[in-house]
Amino acid sequence: MRLRTVLIAAVCAIALLTFCPPVFSAQPDPPLDLWKYMHPGARFIAGVDWIKVKTSPTGRMFARQLASGSSKFKSSGPGLQMFDQFERLLLSGTEPGAGAGAPGDLIIAAEGKLDRAVLKKSMPAGTAIERFKGIDLYVPPKTPQGEMLLAVVSDRLALFGDRDSIAIALDQTAGPAASSPLAARAAEMASKCEIWMVAAGLG
Repeated sequence: MRLRTVLIAAVCAIALLTFCPPVFSAQPDPPLDLWKYMHPGARFIAGVDWIKVKTSPTGRMFARQLASGSSKFKSSGPGLQMFDQFERLLLSGTEPGAGAGAPGDLIIAAEGKLDRAVLKKSMPAGTAIERFKGIDLYVPPKTPQGEMLLAVVSDRLALFGDRDSIAIALDQTAGPAASSPLAARAAEMASKCEIWMVAAGLG
C-alpha cells in the first residue's frame, strides 16, 4: 500500500468512526502556512491535530492505521518515526479515494519542529537531497515516477506529494482555493475537531 493511500484511508476511516470529537482546549486557528499550501483544485480537505490526537484513543487508532503500512513505505519512502516531529497535518487533493492517482492530485502539508538530520535518517539508504524550486526535496534511490516525496520548506513546514503536487503547492498564491466555500467549511471543522474531513458534494 502506498503512503498516500495509507494516509487518506486512515484520516477518512477515523473521521467517520470518531464523529468529529470535540476539542476541549482553546487553540489558535491552524497556521496560515498549512492553508497556503492547500491544493488549488481541492475537492477534499482533511486535517489532523497531531499534538492533541497522538495521546488520545483516536490518536492510537490513527497510529495503528499508519503502522499497518509501515513495512511498505519504510523501504520506499518516509518512515513512521518522522511523524513524531509533526504537530498538524493538512491533506488536500482532487480525489478523496485516490490510490495511485494522477500526477499532482494530492498535497500533504505538515507543521512541526523539523530536524533535518532525523528526517534524512528516516529515509531509505542512498536518499538524495535535491534543490527543487528553492527547497530541499528528499528523493530515495530508484524512485518511480509519481511516487510521493518529502520536501522540507523550512524548519517548521514540510510537504508530501509527487513532484507535480509539490510544484503546484509552491507555485500557487493561496488565492481562490484558500477562500473557497470548501476551505471555509474546512476551517470551521478544524476549529472543532481533532481529525476531520470535508469534500465537495458532501453536506
